[in-house]
Amino acid sequence: MKQIFFAIIFLYTSNLFALTTDFNHLINIADSKPGFSNDAEIQLVVFWATWCKECKKKLATTLPAWNQKSNLNIISINLDANSDRANSFLQREKIPISVFKEPNKFLEKQLKVIPVPHWAVFKKQKGENKTWKLIKHADGFDEDKILDVIQGKLS
Repeated sequence: MKQIFFAIIFLYTSNLFALTTDFNHLINIADSKPGFSNDAEIQLVVFWATWCKECKKKLATTLPAWNQKSNLNIISINLDANSDRANSFLQREKIPISVFKEPNKFLEKQLKVIPVPHWAVFKKQKGENKTWKLIKHADGFDEDKILDVIQGKLS
């Protein structure tokens, strides 16, 4: 009985602990430079793979348009095992947003990314530590839902 009680408490309170990150562990596929910096207030992280038709379509159309918003930055994280395959796609399609790999798979594991596309919205934390707090994440790519989260209508 105690075990069930603690399991219920854990499940209830686990959502209360906010995931934060600094994105410094990301590696840019195009130039292999570590780290990330941006002045935007909101980060939209999109996990994708070259075998996902919806992912490739969003990378070529929706995400570059959204990346033009002044308070939003797009971080696309490729999950292909072979970075060359992703880089080839990016060059061929002239994708204008940065694409990263996540060598330690921290976010991928924390967000339990299994199907792609998968998205997450992070908001900049106050203070000098430059960390980002997870607001919401989900599988798929529901544009209306993502925009509602970005605009603060959903949390």
